[in-house]
Amino acid sequence: MKNVRVQIATHIQDLDPRVLPVGTRIATNDSKIYELDQVEAVSLRPDAGSRYWIEPGALQPYHSAPQRWLPAVILPPREE
Repeated sequence: MKNVRVQIATHIQDLDPRVLPVGTRIATNDSKIYELDQVEAVSLRPDAGSRYWIEPGALQPYHSAPQRWLPAVILPPREE
């Protein structure tokens, strides 16, 4: 068994993608897991380098977390 420290996000500011490290995961109030990802900085896209929340396997990115996700458990990045 492994002990892991987690944090609880209670305010939308706690899920600001500009503050948390890429790869951070959250378990939301609606029982979903989202992961923080980043658009490749070398891309020619206008949003290159921006960060977003995404549900693994989904195509819908969230550039800011919706209020309905709170409270959410902030989990450490997945170990590869």
